[in-house]
Amino acid sequence: VSTQSTWEISAGRMRVLCLFALTAAAVAIGPPQPVPTVAINLDLAPEDRWVVAAKALVDKYGWDYTFKPAIDYITTSVPPKILAIVNNVSLDLLNDMPAEMAAEMRGLAQAAAQWGHGQDLPLSLLVTINLLYELRTACTGIVAVDPQGCMWHGRNLDWGFSTYSIRNITVQVNFTKGGATVYQGVGWVGYVGLLTGLRPGAFSVSLNQRETPDFLVILQALERIRAGIAMPVGFFVRDTLARQTTYSAALTTFANTEVTSSVYFIVGGSQAGQGAIITRDLKPVARDVLTIPHGPQPWYVIETNYDHDKQPPQHDDRRDLAIHAMNALGQARLTWSTMFQVLQTPAANRSIGVLNNDTQYSAVMSATSGFFSSWTWR
Repeated sequence: VSTQSTWEISAGRMRVLCLFALTAAAVAIGPPQPVPTVAINLDLAPEDRWVVAAKALVDKYGWDYTFKPAIDYITTSVPPKILAIVNNVSLDLLNDMPAEMAAEMRGLAQAAAQWGHGQDLPLSLLVTINLLYELRTACTGIVAVDPQGCMWHGRNLDWGFSTYSIRNITVQVNFTKGGATVYQGVGWVGYVGLLTGLRPGAFSVSLNQRETPDFLVILQALERIRAGIAMPVGFFVRDTLARQTTYSAALTTFANTEVTSSVYFIVGGSQAGQGAIITRDLKPVARDVLTIPHGPQPWYVIETNYDHDKQPPQHDDRRDLAIHAMNALGQARLTWSTMFQVLQTPAANRSIGVLNNDTQYSAVMSATSGFFSSWTWR
């Protein structure tokens, strides 16, 4: 497939294709395991930042139990036509991405080649993984304020990785400058964006999918990156964590910056009552911003993968389960540990649970106190 033909695909071929159609049984959910912490030194050259962390994981677990499952998942579950298109244009799109994150990917690809895995993880595939990782996440995000005015942000990231486990490359990252932490996140070594993050003393953020990605959605996202309209949303989240130093600035950025796909940004602040759900489509400004105290109760807001003014389907009413769990908890008992308990709400009333077989990790964070802990499940 040529680069030119990629961008000239006729409308007749833009049929809905499930990006991540999974047929194998899911890996059984297990007891939570604390996510290990790594430091990424932003004072280093971008090409060198992730190499030490990546090498440590490969040395500890081996290639077959770190990066190979992620590669196999992408190459076996993404329809070949879509994979070929994205892979074909990925190196061209690299020039349209934030320069430092592009350099970080180059450094990781070079390191993989030095470890004898250059054919397994060439730069083109690494960029493809970074483009596709964020397009299929069914998640839960809650922002709440406790009686003392401390803000708490709970987050489950749900992703059907089938029989592939990515626990061994899941890390909690401290991004440092001059030896001090600037911002933090949970993610995967090899994916340089962030879907969950915290800037202590300023804001917390998590990203949820709003629509199921199909051929047309993916093509639109690639075109928007190539045209310089928007960056991949995971890169956008990390860039905002790096640049913005207040809740209000972050809220404005997430609400009024062009994005590549329809998403929800769940944002918490450091001051009492600072919490919002930002609903985005491809328009330049947010479709909707729901803030505390206008959520289900005046002390929290909650988002799964459906607009807050629409009823979720009965088989996936995680929102209602989480609302019942929060109401049963009550504001007076809200702490990091009780928020974590809410994130473990099981299936009920024919709906999958807040914690379910696709939950990859849970995180609880607070921009007020700087608390940040995360756990993997699979």
